[in-house]
Amino acid sequence: MASVLGDKKFWQAASEKSVMTFSQTLAAELVVFSVPDLRDQGLDGLPWTAMLTVAVIAALVSFLTSVGKGSVGVVGPGTVLETQAANGGGDKSNGDGGAHAKGPAV
Repeated sequence: MASVLGDKKFWQAASEKSVMTFSQTLAAELVVFSVPDLRDQGLDGLPWTAMLTVAVIAALVSFLTSVGKGSVGVVGPGTVLETQAANGGGDKSNGDGGAHAKGPAV
């Protein structure tokens, strides 16, 4: 299968996935770090630099994973499960709706 790295929709989807990963990571860190410190110091006492650094690294890893996956499966930065569902793969007889992973479609 040809690479999708030249497709505009791929880059848009990979960027959107990275932004979502950044947001989810930062939200999780807010919960983890704010619970013990919020009463005493408020939001000013949170380690913002460290939290933003971790969120940026998570977004970068997400983006690079999308790029690395760009030449396998269907157009888009999705997972192997999405690739199989798009190709009609998966074992539909076990009740998981075809979501059982059997490996990447090539």
